[in-house]
Amino acid sequence: MERNGAAYDLSLFESRERRKAEPTAEKEIKVVRSKAKKRNPIYSASIFCVFVALIATLIYSKVMLTEINDQILDEQSTLSELQGEATRLSLELEGKTSFGTIEEYATEYLGLSKVTASQIEYIDLSDGNKVEALGSFGLASVFNKLKGFLTGFVEYIGF
Repeated sequence: MERNGAAYDLSLFESRERRKAEPTAEKEIKVVRSKAKKRNPIYSASIFCVFVALIATLIYSKVMLTEINDQILDEQSTLSELQGEATRLSLELEGKTSFGTIEEYATEYLGLSKVTASQIEYIDLSDGNKVEALGSFGLASVFNKLKGFLTGFVEYIGF
């Protein structure tokens, strides 16, 4: 008889015949070995292929992400270069179109000068208003206009 936890073992107070009649719990425990299920090799191969495909997809997506990030960096560097070029060109344009530069070009290369009093000429309009007709407004001019209209119309419709 083992004395482990004897203070809680109430079977010690039972009669001997009763103890012999009841089998102990230790004797009833049977070790049952379960037969391991054998997996189907096609099922195992398909699971393996799915995992390989997932890993390959992850690797491919990382490679594509890296390539796209490299392209973005290249385009950003190109953008910064072009922005610097645009700034340089706008400063050059401002330099060429400033009032002083235009005035200097006009005087040196075109031979122009500022307006002086001798260049100003005044026009006297105190004689009144006159109207001069450039052509006659007779019957012949009406026929000429009609002829021109009809000729244009015939050309338009394709005869």
